[in-house]
Amino acid sequence: MVKANAKAMADLGLAAAGYECVVPDCGWSAKERTAEGEITWNETFCPSGYPASADYVHGLNLKFGIHSGARTYQCHPEGGNYLIQASLGMMRFARPKLIDTVRGHEQSDAETFAEWGGVYLK
Repeated sequence: MVKANAKAMADLGLAAAGYECVVPDCGWSAKERTAEGEITWNETFCPSGYPASADYVHGLNLKFGIHSGARTYQCHPEGGNYLIQASLGMMRFARPKLIDTVRGHEQSDAETFAEWGGVYLK
């Protein structure tokens, strides 16, 4: 879905109008951090991984950003596919589940986001 949205932005010439940053919102991260305590992506939402998505977006001359928050938890849909359903007009949202987010991991998460190719943090 990230790649499809980025391609549509590029095809429509939205960057020329100032819309140049692709930033997936809540639901992009895995339900839990890795065993090493690092944040990682939801493989259902982003099967090829965030670094590959960032490379693709940058290849379209767009910027790639990451949504996070300075709180203990953020929402995560059961099944991880509510954004896909919403983009298809189905508007069926799964019951939200709380997952670990940035609070207490600010430095390491920022470094991880940069390693993945994120140039914008929402």
